Amino acid sequence: MTLQSGIDPQAGTEPGNWSGSVRTRRDQAGQKRLLVIGARGFTGRHLVARLRATTDTTVVDAADHAMDLRSPDSIARALDATEPDMVINLAAVSSVDASDVRKLYETNAFGQLNLLQCLVQRGFVGRVVFASSANVYGDSTCDMIPEDRHPDPVNHYALSKQLAEGFCRLYADRCDIVVVRPFSCIGIGQGEHFLVPKIVRQFRERQPSIELGNLDVERDFIDIRDVARAYQLILTCPHPPTPIHIASGRTESIRGIIGMLQELSGHAIAVTVNPAFIRRNDLHHQQGDTAGLSSLGFAPRFSVRETLGWMLRS
Repeated sequence: MTLQSGIDPQAGTEPGNWSGSVRTRRDQAGQKRLLVIGARGFTGRHLVARLRATTDTTVVDAADHAMDLRSPDSIARALDATEPDMVINLAAVSSVDASDVRKLYETNAFGQLNLLQCLVQRGFVGRVVFASSANVYGDSTCDMIPEDRHPDPVNHYALSKQLAEGFCRLYADRCDIVVVRPFSCIGIGQGEHFLVPKIVRQFRERQPSIELGNLDVERDFIDIRDVARAYQLILTCPHPPTPIHIASGRTESIRGIIGMLQELSGHAIAVTVNPAFIRRNDLHHQQGDTAGLSSLGFAPRFSVRETLGWMLRS
């Protein structure tokens, strides 16, 4: 599969570009068009539902137009068909243990490059939001990670996101790009190959025991409903900082999560630590500085305990 699109990144607006038709349609309908890449994923489903319930933005699912970030031709066809005013890329191979490393880089890093090249070729000057990851920081040696801290990735997933961020910087003078680094998002609808949903299910089913890895790793967990609110703000506010964290500014350990679920469910589970579940490059502590979102007037609404209760009742 071809990774490079063959598009000149310096190209300006070509004949037949759609910037004028977008402007005319928006004036007539009073609506902007947002193209969501990854709309059917965990974050995408919550964001799309929120936008459709609270705004008059026309939300378009890139998958409805067969967009594949690894294929510049498919990106071009989807852009021509949808003519967006804004684009958000939430799509990714998200496992830190992904076995197909080439696919991971083709999707997470070169997919973002393909997207930016296709947008610039069409004279797009609207906002592009790229969902990176707090994983780019690696293991934290400080209590709270500032948004200007230099990345230090320790796995292919994090390195692919850092590379994509680099592509965003290269194109930042040609369109309005915001790089977002979400921390540990949790909530209803998250796949059970992620740790917290797996633990919640065990409590919901009142299982007698569970095997886990390191119980003392600490993460900055944030409710997916707050995440959707944050992305909505980042998409629409005039001048968001970049990169910007989506985080709660607080941490909780896996041991603490288990304790909360025991209290909420009234059920105790015997926990066995299985050394096979402990990754060599596990991140032990991650806590995000929320200065960027705070400067926009944003504050999370849900505590970890409230989110766990919501997940447990689902």
